[in-house]
Amino acid sequence: MSSPAVLPLPSHRPTYAPAQLSSFLSHINFPSHSAHTVPSLHHLTLLQQHHLTTIPFENISLHYFPRKDPTQRPFLSLNSEDLFEKIVRRKHGGYCMELNCFFATALRSMGYTVKSVGARVCAAVGSPGEEGDDDKSGRYGGWSHMVNIVTFPLSPSDPQKKAQYMVDVGFGSQGPSQPLLLQEGIEFSDARPLSMRLSYGPLPANEHEDSKLWRYEVKTREAGKWAPMYCFTDLEFLPQDYEIMNFWTSTNPACWFTHKVVAARMLLDNKEGKEGVVGTVTMGGLEVKRNVSGGETEVVASFRSEIERVDALAKWFGIVLSWEEKEGIRKTETDLGDDG
Repeated sequence: MSSPAVLPLPSHRPTYAPAQLSSFLSHINFPSHSAHTVPSLHHLTLLQQHHLTTIPFENISLHYFPRKDPTQRPFLSLNSEDLFEKIVRRKHGGYCMELNCFFATALRSMGYTVKSVGARVCAAVGSPGEEGDDDKSGRYGGWSHMVNIVTFPLSPSDPQKKAQYMVDVGFGSQGPSQPLLLQEGIEFSDARPLSMRLSYGPLPANEHEDSKLWRYEVKTREAGKWAPMYCFTDLEFLPQDYEIMNFWTSTNPACWFTHKVVAARMLLDNKEGKEGVVGTVTMGGLEVKRNVSGGETEVVASFRSEIERVDALAKWFGIVLSWEEKEGIRKTETDLGDDG
């Protein structure tokens, strides 16, 4: 029997070199006057918002995958260097574990204290561009999502008193656009408009009341009701946990990632010198939709062929596919064909 693998200590987790961080900050158009500040809530908020509005949430690599034969399954690597190559050098995005693994590594490299944890997505949540199902709002799937928790001292003079913030750059158009303090009863909002909050308690399916989890909930209009998006634990997950989760979400036919092509990113605006998220662009089905400041949702592109969808990915999400990637979707379930 072989001996178990030795787990890396948190201090031995991967980091990016200064040159890589500079490339990342340049890619997300990060303000140069803020690039080299020490870790702070303001700095973290800017990083999250510039990431969300530049790097799309997408599952393109599960479908536009260079295949040697039609039966070959795509592989999504969570290796930090592979993610840097994909996200920064090739200017693609990724889905939850890719984006949050990458962002966690970038944050650690900048001196942030980061703990990565697992999350369960609410069954009522729809894929980008689709409506959810309110009848399923009390049901959750297994561990299939990832978020990061960042810890700050409350005061430089008293480093023992700390506050924790949930940070997520991998949930698409309904994800949080700013760090959320791990505290109940605080409502956050942005110009999408979207109100966000965290609650804490057991799930409807739990048999024990002390089995408590944090829940991320949103409300899309003033008169609307709070809708759960996902719940998450404060127990640290290890890289090998995400490898198992990543395998299921990228290969199991029961997961919609495997049979739908989606993409989403947020929109950033700078009014009176103050930046903020103001809207979203989403691809789902055969359309690209844009919504700004809670106005009417506008269909900005529609497509019926692979050529048209590939053009939309380049125009609205900055994703330019290689010839091998374009050929990889041929004769698969999600292939639109050449003629529409």
